[in-house]
Amino acid sequence: MRGDRIGILGAAVFGLFVPMFAHATLTVTPITWNVVGLDSNSPTSGPKDFPVGARVCSNVATTNVAVNWTWDSANANVNLRPGSLSAITLPAIGAGVCADAYFEIEVNQVAAAYDTTRRYHITATDGSGTASSPTPREVYVEHLISQNRNSIIGVKLNGVSIPAGGSMNLVVGNIYTIELDGGTATQGYNQFEAFISFPNTIFQILSVSTTYSADNSPYVPGPAPIASDELYADACLWESDPTSPNYRSCIGGDFKAGGSAVVTTYTIKVISGGGTAQTLNSLLYDFSGSSYHYNADFGVNAVVANIVDPAALTISKAFSPTPTVAGGTSTLTFTIGNPNPSALSGANFTDALPLLSGSQMVVATPATFSTSGCGSPTFAPTAGASSVSFSNGNVAANSSCVVNVLVSVPSTPISGTYSNTSNHLFVGSTDTGHFASANLGLTSSSSGSGLCGQTLANWTVPNGTTANPPDLIGGIPTINAANVSTATAAANVPADAAILATSGQNDTTSWQTWGYKNAGQYIQFVVDTRNHTGVQMSFYVANPTPANGPTSIVLSYDRGSGFTTILTIASPATSFTLHTIDFTGLTSTTGNTTFRLTATGANNDNSNSGLNYDNIAFSGCDTPAQPTLTKSFSPNPIAVNGT
Repeated sequence: MRGDRIGILGAAVFGLFVPMFAHATLTVTPITWNVVGLDSNSPTSGPKDFPVGARVCSNVATTNVAVNWTWDSANANVNLRPGSLSAITLPAIGAGVCADAYFEIEVNQVAAAYDTTRRYHITATDGSGTASSPTPREVYVEHLISQNRNSIIGVKLNGVSIPAGGSMNLVVGNIYTIELDGGTATQGYNQFEAFISFPNTIFQILSVSTTYSADNSPYVPGPAPIASDELYADACLWESDPTSPNYRSCIGGDFKAGGSAVVTTYTIKVISGGGTAQTLNSLLYDFSGSSYHYNADFGVNAVVANIVDPAALTISKAFSPTPTVAGGTSTLTFTIGNPNPSALSGANFTDALPLLSGSQMVVATPATFSTSGCGSPTFAPTAGASSVSFSNGNVAANSSCVVNVLVSVPSTPISGTYSNTSNHLFVGSTDTGHFASANLGLTSSSSGSGLCGQTLANWTVPNGTTANPPDLIGGIPTINAANVSTATAAANVPADAAILATSGQNDTTSWQTWGYKNAGQYIQFVVDTRNHTGVQMSFYVANPTPANGPTSIVLSYDRGSGFTTILTIASPATSFTLHTIDFTGLTSTTGNTTFRLTATGANNDNSNSGLNYDNIAFSGCDTPAQPTLTKSFSPNPIAVNGT
């Protein structure tokens, strides 16, 4: 007896200190309508694809929940969409939390499909076991009547409207908010569902929120701003059990949901499909009275999702000139390549400039930097900084974004190599896995300066400038290096240029030019480059009236064999924007190089449709003076036997 008591007591005490293992309980609940359908008059002209969703809930935290589709009957005309998923993994479900899985039904567009069914169930499995959706359950193919009372108002990506037939660029790995705006009859319907046809192989639907301007149903959250977390508005409590005598009818009352403003907001993650273009149709369909209806503008308001693969992007970098001398400068250039057939936004990276023997490479003073083909990015290096950061870059399809920054190296050490590797290139928060590396070697200077970053000529257009072209009479520059014999500025149409005394970069004066519709205006600079290598050109330009001003600026150069384009600036910015271009290896080594800026696309040739230029500068590396060796006797002559 005593032993029994001890055993019972021991078990009780053991139970106090050894927790019971929590047993997960999964549930699987359908969250979409069991009715699908084809156009009642022409089955080949209307919808055929429909989502079938299941909500999986767990009473404890669980991971890697496998959700599987199983057919329970046969019907050759009702199948999962070819290529779509029949098994979906939900990575994690928190305690007392639910997650949704969406499959895709496709109905063969033939009359034989009308009024047929196919039964199915959906299971969810984790380490604790398997749960199933209620059975029996089936999809029923109805006759859908095309009517104007249901309509698509539009689609928005992250709050920005996408026009009907338009496109949106989505990056694999990123999460987006896509909104479907539609409307129904003012009072709504007994049964209603609105959706976008997202392929589940490419899009993972993370959540759904739908608001209805009309909703008197106790079964559907609403009306707006109260939101439902489903696509399906089961306003009248629909009987979906095929064994019930009330199958496919309202059993909860004549309640309705819908209205003139139905807003369905998806949060989706792009999981695959890089390089493809997906046409996304939207459907609003309902049951009211005794018939089924869908939006007559089905297909008209489709949008295209261009899926961008961030892993296809490239990033490279280079120093120019290389090598440079200790205490000199070099332009560090990053090039982001986008081989995708659609544009990409959100490119970003950081780069920590390198050390050599404890000496830090830094952004040169003054900070000189530029971007080209990158949209309107955030890139503003600080003079003396030991790192640079680039973000919000937009790169056109099959194009490149070029980022330049002038860096300087300390005066010591005088030999060695700076090795620089960037951090990974990201698109939004998605890591492309790509980075860039480059080396900058040091070389000893000779008796010539051999230094880079030396000014050949510049036109700063300072306050008080009156000469046109600036800065001095005849376009003579503000600064002209002694070993630069030619440095002139000119406008092709002199009458369409003036000195503007009310706007400038860092002051109030700039060179105003116009005549960019039909007059053939351009400006050009002729500079003696024979004594310099690694030539760099920088300039500021503003397009103060972009609605009327030029839509493009092209920079080209000629070293004696004809003009070659090196830079195109699309949609010049309203405010003064710096552009820096590396001409290393491109300028004349025997004479002059001509640099020409040509703009086009202005609405007229008037002065209110022009460009303002300021602080145009050319720099480079002096050609080191070659060492010489001479000899002489002193005194000369000398006496015999003298010294």
